[in-house]
Amino acid sequence: MARLELLHNIPAPYRVHLFNCLARSLAARGDSLHVHFFGANNPDRPTSWKRSLEDARFSYQVWDGYPLRIRGATLWFNPRLLWNLARRRPDILLHGGVWDSVTSLLATLLTRPRQRFAWMEFNVDIPGRSGGITGRAKRAMLARFDHILVPGAKGLRYLERYMGDDLRARAVLLPNVVDEARFRAGIPEEEVLRARRVLGADEIPTDHLLLIWPARLIGHKGILEFLRHVDPAALDRLAIRIIGEGPMKQEVLGEIERRGLGAHIRLVDGYVDYAIMPAVYRAGDAMLLPSLHDPNPLSVIEALHSGLPLLLSNRIGNFEEAMDQGGNGFGFDPTSGPGVREALRRFRDLAIDERQAMGARSAAIAKAAWDSQACVDRAVAQLLRGESSANADRAGIEIETFEISGFPHQRPSGVSGPSVSKHSASKRPIGRFGAPAR
Repeated sequence: MARLELLHNIPAPYRVHLFNCLARSLAARGDSLHVHFFGANNPDRPTSWKRSLEDARFSYQVWDGYPLRIRGATLWFNPRLLWNLARRRPDILLHGGVWDSVTSLLATLLTRPRQRFAWMEFNVDIPGRSGGITGRAKRAMLARFDHILVPGAKGLRYLERYMGDDLRARAVLLPNVVDEARFRAGIPEEEVLRARRVLGADEIPTDHLLLIWPARLIGHKGILEFLRHVDPAALDRLAIRIIGEGPMKQEVLGEIERRGLGAHIRLVDGYVDYAIMPAVYRAGDAMLLPSLHDPNPLSVIEALHSGLPLLLSNRIGNFEEAMDQGGNGFGFDPTSGPGVREALRRFRDLAIDERQAMGARSAAIAKAAWDSQACVDRAVAQLLRGESSANADRAGIEIETFEISGFPHQRPSGVSGPSVSKHSASKRPIGRFGAPAR
C-alpha cells in the first residue's frame, strides 16, 4: 500500500473536489492520499474558502507557514512541513506547482521520496522565462521528477518546445476538473432569479443577451484591452457582467466610464460566493473570457458543464479542448479589435435555436472531456504504471477529426491517452484526453 502525499497551497473549493476524486481513485487501488496544505487561505482569496474543508473526504493537515507576498503573488514558506518531509522518506510526493511556493521549491531539493511527481499548469502561449539560465534551472529542477502532470495539449507543447524531449516524455495528462454535478444539476428558478438580482440583470432590456465574464481584476485577464476594442455599437443588444475583485477595479471602472460603455458593461458589486456560481451561469446566455493569457481557467469548464455557449480568447490554456469554433461558440484573438467585435456580432446574430444548440454542444464536450472521476482515474493509472502521455509526433502536432457524443470536433493528435506509454507509442486516432475516437 503506497501513500501519495500532495503539497498544495490552500484548500480552494474546486481543489477539494479534485482531491476527493484522487482519494477515491487511490483507495480503489489499495493506496491512500494525504494533502499538506501550506495555509488555510491566501490574503487575496475569499474568507468563505476556509469552509471548503468541510467537504473533504481525504486525510489532510493545514500547516503553519509564512505567506510571502511578492509581486502580487503569495509564495508560502513552511519550515515545519519541510522538516517533517526531510526527516523521513515519503512513498510518493506530488508537488502542486514546483516554483509557485518556497516550500515546494525547497521540498524538491531537500526531500527523498521513492517517487516524485510535478503538477504544473503549463501553457505554450505563456512561456515565461524559459530560456537562458532560468530555463536551464527549470529543466534541472523538473529532471528530478518521475512524471509531470499537465492539464492539456498546450501544456504538452510547452514541455516539447521549452523543456525538451526527455521531460516531454514524462508528461501525464490531468485535466483541470470541477464538481460537475453542481453545474449540470437543475437549478431552482428562485436561485436563478436571485443570481440575476446579484448580477443586476433585472435592469437589462428583454432583447439583450447577458454575457457572464468571471475574472479577477488583474492585467493578464485582458479587461482593459477588451474595453478598448469595443464601443456601444459593438455591444448593441449585449449586456456584460464582470464578476471578480482585484487591484485594477478603479482603473476598470474608469475605462468603462471613459468609453461610454456603462449601459452595457458593469462590474458586479462585491464578492460573489462560489456556491451560487451554478445559478449565475444559468442566468446568462453565454460566457465571455478574453484573457491575454490564462494557464487553464476553471471558469471555462464550469460554463461548459452549465451548458453555456463560449466566447473565448484563443490564448487560454484549455481553448483547444473547450472550443469547437462555430459549434459551441466563437474563439478570437484578444489583441485584435476586429476579431473581438466579429465574435460578438456573430453570437448576437444567432437565432435562439442556434444558441440553444451551442449550449447543448458545450454540455456534450464537458461530459466527454471533463468527467472528474474518469479524468483522475486515467491519470492515476498512468502515474502508478509508470506510463506517459508522450506519443506526439515530435515533428509537429497535426489536427485529427474525431467525435464527441455524435459531434465532429478537432483536436491535436499529439495528445495521447493512458493506454499509450513512451515505450509503446501508438498512432491510432484518439478522442479527447485519451478516449478512443468513435
